[in-house]
Amino acid sequence: MEVEIRSSHSFGEANYHLQFTPAYRRPIFADDAIRALARDYILAAAARHGITVAAIGFGPDHCHVFTTACKNHSPSNAAKILKGFSSRMVQKNHRGLFSGQL
Repeated sequence: MEVEIRSSHSFGEANYHLQFTPAYRRPIFADDAIRALARDYILAAAARHGITVAAIGFGPDHCHVFTTACKNHSPSNAAKILKGFSSRMVQKNHRGLFSGQL
């Protein structure tokens, strides 16, 4: 997939591969409900901040997010936006799902 970013003063491409890992590598993404919620919250945060998510993949203890057209955000800022929002919303609104895992 080729994504070009054009603005009045620049032309380029900015793709990031981000990996999010929970504390102590807990296998929280083994649960399908948590995986679906995390995916939905990551996509919501990306849409809010103008980040295009090309792919999301999950392992039992980590999440991979591949972003494209992310020129206005540094890699650390994009990670902070996506991981921070999704983690906060899952913990705030769906605390009961973590009963056996925390």
